[in-house]
Amino acid sequence: MKLRSSSHPSIMQLVSQTCISAAAEQLLGSGRVMAPGSGQLAVRFPVVDRLEKVNGELTEASLQVVHRDYSRDHFHIDGTGKESPLPFSLLCKVALSDQTAPHRGNFTIFPGSHRRPEVIDWHFSQIRKSRVHEHKRPDAGEPLQVQLAVGDAVMVHPYLCHRIGTNTSPHVRYSVIFRFRTREFLTNISKPELLRQNPMLEFDWFAHDGGYNADDQGREDKTKQQKIV
Repeated sequence: MKLRSSSHPSIMQLVSQTCISAAAEQLLGSGRVMAPGSGQLAVRFPVVDRLEKVNGELTEASLQVVHRDYSRDHFHIDGTGKESPLPFSLLCKVALSDQTAPHRGNFTIFPGSHRRPEVIDWHFSQIRKSRVHEHKRPDAGEPLQVQLAVGDAVMVHPYLCHRIGTNTSPHVRYSVIFRFRTREFLTNISKPELLRQNPMLEFDWFAHDGGYNADDQGREDKTKQQKIV
């Protein structure tokens, strides 16, 4: 459950008075990052009361609730189905309660899914303006429940497939979400085809350090073709 965003000092200080801002700049580029104007509180209530047991053992229905955390089928990308091809430049989630064990409502990610062409194609096929040729839901890989202590933070690419895990602990899980944008964000979202070819467009260092770049990839493919001929 996500609550309304808040710019209360106690929330914003998680960014302004910690290393989170510096980490965001390291990922997106020095001097390019705009500070988020607010943070969004997210809570995950326990399902303990709904986990039925018979003779001390979980019922089949209860096991399905727990096993959902291992499913490869349930995931989303923020902003899918909207008109913008990119919801933000970087997602940051800070744990406000203990999440150091599985099944505590953990932030669950699909590592490397933001680099899978079929995932990117699927996301772009869902853009509201281009839903004529929808792609089938892709294989995002194996899920990973991120285990965080209070105060730990995780930063992920905006196209990384993710979901929220089941909370079978007796406690409510609390987190706060920050969404960073670069100063070039508005310019880049006006180039959907370029974003589709290069999902790392917002990460300036990636292209400069020899990472994936659509133009470089095209030149590399052309060179390979020439060698084959």
